[in-house]
Amino acid sequence: MKKALAIAGLALWIFGSGWYYTCKIKDRCYNGSSPGQTEANPVQSGYPLLFDWESDKPLTGTRFPVWRDSLIELVKPGNVLQLSGLFSRSETNQTSEKNLGLARAKMVRGLFPDIPDSLISLTSMADDGLSSADGNPVPALLAEIKVAETIKAPEAIASDKFTIYFPTNSAEKIVNYPADQYLDNLATGLKNSSKTVEIIGHTDNIGPDEVNYSMGLLRAESIQSALVVRGIPVARISVSSKGEKQPTSPNDTEENRAKNRRTEIVVK
Repeated sequence: MKKALAIAGLALWIFGSGWYYTCKIKDRCYNGSSPGQTEANPVQSGYPLLFDWESDKPLTGTRFPVWRDSLIELVKPGNVLQLSGLFSRSETNQTSEKNLGLARAKMVRGLFPDIPDSLISLTSMADDGLSSADGNPVPALLAEIKVAETIKAPEAIASDKFTIYFPTNSAEKIVNYPADQYLDNLATGLKNSSKTVEIIGHTDNIGPDEVNYSMGLLRAESIQSALVVRGIPVARISVSSKGEKQPTSPNDTEENRAKNRRTEIVVK
C-alpha cells in the first residue's frame, strides 16, 4: 500500500507542479478558445476538471475518469480522500455555503458516489492566485490521499487537553482520525459527567491581527459545532480566540506555521 500511495502522491505532485508552472510562472493557465465554453475547455486544457469563475459546477474533461478511478483505488479503510475546494476572495459567492471553495468541494464529492462519507473529507482554502483575467475556467480543487493515524482512545476525560489543527485560511479542521475519535470519546464522556469544555482558537501570524482573531474564533466555533452535533449542549462549551498571540512555534517556516493553526480543547 505504501508503494501505491507513493506512486499516487508522485502523480498528484506532478499534476500540481505542472499547474503551478503553467499558471503561476508562465501565466498560461489555459489554452482553450473562447470564454463561456464548458465541457470543451477541460478536454483541451488537459485538466481532469475545472470551474468557471464564481461557479461551483465542476467541468469534467476526458481525463477525469482516469483521475477519479486512480483516487478511488487508493481509498481504503485507513485512508481518506480529502477534497479541498479553492476560491479567490475576489470571487462572488453565489452559493448557500460559507465560501465558494467549500461549495466546489461538495459538488466534486458528488462525483465520487461509491466512496462512503467516512472515507472522504471536504475542506476549502483561499487562493488569491486564481484569476479569470482571460475568461477561462480555473483548476480550483486539490485532491489528496490522507493516511489515517491510529491512537488508543482516551479512557477518561478528567483534565483532558487535546489539539486539533487546521489548513491555512480555513476553519475546517484537517482530516485526522485521532481528532474525530477524540471528539467521539469526549462527547460520550461529557454525557456521563457535569464537566464543561473550553475551546481556544489560534492562528499563524499571516494577515492582520483582527482577521486572525476572527479566524481563531471561527476555528473554536467549528469544534464547538462538532461537539453539539454529537449531542453536547452548547451551554457547556465556551469558545474564545487568541488569534496569533500565543504561537507554540516560531512563525518562520510553513511547517512551524502549521503547528500554530490550531484549536486547544480543555476539559474542566
